[in-house]
Amino acid sequence: MRSFAALALCIATTAVVAAGYPGWRSIGQPLAQRGTATEAGFDAFHRDMVERMRPQFRAEAVLQMAINGYDGATDYAIAKAQSWRDEVEPTATLQAMLDTAMSSPRIEVRMAAVEVALAQSNLGKTPAQVDELIAKLRDNPGEYDAWALWSLGAIGARGVERERIFGELLAATSGADAGGRADAVNALAVFGGAEVVEPLLAVAAGDTDPGVQERAFCGLAHRRRCTSPSAKRRCPACSRSRATARRRCNHMPGATRRCARSAA
Repeated sequence: MRSFAALALCIATTAVVAAGYPGWRSIGQPLAQRGTATEAGFDAFHRDMVERMRPQFRAEAVLQMAINGYDGATDYAIAKAQSWRDEVEPTATLQAMLDTAMSSPRIEVRMAAVEVALAQSNLGKTPAQVDELIAKLRDNPGEYDAWALWSLGAIGARGVERERIFGELLAATSGADAGGRADAVNALAVFGGAEVVEPLLAVAAGDTDPGVQERAFCGLAHRRRCTSPSAKRRCPACSRSRATARRRCNHMPGATRRCARSAA
């Protein structure tokens, strides 16, 4: 008898609550119609959580949060990545995070990925590090080209020795070896800025190797500098080159897959 009375009371209470609550969902409606969006934030809780991790897992976790739009995660990665040097290994998980972050439409996510990539390679953001990389290129031509050129482009992207690095990358786009020229084009795409548009256009139009031309078109197609209306007004040539380059890149065999790997 008591069980029956309790059940009746529960049903009556539910009916009263349902009648007085305008947002109550009927059984025929979907579970979710519309909700209020919340901004994910990299707050004190997340900072404490990642700082309890080893640097390897810290880098992976912070990049994942940066990719997912946690406000403040990119700032944390950019500020802290150099302290992770010599403690971050090139694992498959981290590489997947880097590939995704490097292709992000948000420049702060791409720069966070650049910082983590430099830490993974144990590279500093100093003029002395630039000297060392340039020496490797000159002392062992062909052996370190891809890694050294990309690393120079990444260091330059972070504001270190930009003029000097730009000159080195520009010279490398005119080398005798097509592979070295392609590596230089990839490095220019990472280096970024308005100054890379004309060299990439020149390579795309005039290089004798179709593979190098493809890389240049892909580098232009993935530049995200000119997506806003104001940017297009400032740089209409860049806007036109992006559209042409994307069409050209998409029609080249295997280009989409290679562009995704090479563009920052």
